[in-house]
Amino acid sequence: MRFFSLILSVLLLSAVMSAQQKRYLVSPNDEVIPIEPGKSATAAIKEWKQRITSSNSGVCTDVFYFGYPAPLYPLNSNFGAYHKDVMGQWFTAPATGTIDTLFWEQWTAVNAYDSTLYLRIHKSNIGPSYGPGIRPGPFNPPCQNWGYWVNTNDPDQGAAAFIEEATDTTWISTINGSPVPSGAPFSTEIWGFGGVAVTAHAASLNMYDLGTLGVPAVTIGDRFFVSQRVNYNPAWPAQHAEQSDEGRTEWGAAGFTVSATAEGVESARRRAAAVQPAVVLMDMNLPDGNGADATTAVLEVSPKSKVLVLSASAERDDVLDAVKAGASGYLVKSASVAELLEAVRATFDGQAVFTPGLAGLVLGEYRRMSTAPADDRAPELPRLTDRETEVLRLVAKGLSAKQIATRLSLSHRTVENHVQATLRKLQLANRVELTRYAIEQGLE
Repeated sequence: MRFFSLILSVLLLSAVMSAQQKRYLVSPNDEVIPIEPGKSATAAIKEWKQRITSSNSGVCTDVFYFGYPAPLYPLNSNFGAYHKDVMGQWFTAPATGTIDTLFWEQWTAVNAYDSTLYLRIHKSNIGPSYGPGIRPGPFNPPCQNWGYWVNTNDPDQGAAAFIEEATDTTWISTINGSPVPSGAPFSTEIWGFGGVAVTAHAASLNMYDLGTLGVPAVTIGDRFFVSQRVNYNPAWPAQHAEQSDEGRTEWGAAGFTVSATAEGVESARRRAAAVQPAVVLMDMNLPDGNGADATTAVLEVSPKSKVLVLSASAERDDVLDAVKAGASGYLVKSASVAELLEAVRATFDGQAVFTPGLAGLVLGEYRRMSTAPADDRAPELPRLTDRETEVLRLVAKGLSAKQIATRLSLSHRTVENHVQATLRKLQLANRVELTRYAIEQGLE
């Protein structure tokens, strides 16, 4: 088995919001970090990167903890681009106000011509419920090419990143195997006048004050899309044939790190106690026991860990034993690498992840238990309202609070309030326990 500790996901750009004398940092993960009065945003980012996080806990409080200890979880990978390439990221405004400053982490190489990037901000069409890699939905991971506009004047690939460069403004969807085509990822430009030149500094946190052109205003819940285009030398060939000579421009990124491995139940117990892993990838067939025993042992010494079973067995008893022991999900080993990585990330986010077909098996078993004779049932549990039950069903299906809000035409805050009320009534700690409760009750 393997123990995973999650590092910061891509820290490409972070926006500073200002609303009613309050300032916030917003990360590409939709994390919101209030900035204390008198503190600089740069200092807040440094602190953010040194804190231990417990994000997406499902419990709403007025305290925010985001980021990971930099000495333990350094940036360990990067996104690279060549001349004229565009890197972009959508954000959701957590408050009504203005976007004051943009921050991004540059990796060790900046080979853009004159170290220049061109910065723009558009209204975003993609977001937490629609876009490449969004789950659940027609665009589930692994991500595919999303689409493009045609530019017959482009000698490279005949594609345009921005509609004003297109010779045909019809969006071309490249999503394959989906009944729903993709759409343009962004619409109207709200800042940048076609691209503002900014200087990128390698191996450092970069920032740009948007006040040079006038800060753009946003309303709470607005989605906006920030892009950076790599500058190019007019003397270079228009095509990307000379990439090796040109050199990459790289943005810092991070992923999973394997913090420990164990071969059996007892070694899993010892190492989990020492490492306190965020996610444990568990096999069911172990030399001194089984995965269910090891899951129980791990959670006894590391109760905040989340266990994802990866096994060759899809037998009913193995799956149910793992879930009853506390596993958050169960995948069979036929899963692809991309599916496994997505499952690890989803498990960390507090979602229940199952190979297709296994979730129905688990639900069916607990539905059978829920219809057992009254004498065989547990004492009656607190009664939920119809709306709380409706929200609980969607939580069990893996939907985020924002996706539930969209589905039920409620505000994000109302959904979070329902989740918090349900957690209090049931005396549960987080979304994983809430999902497990929903499964036990046969909700779907």
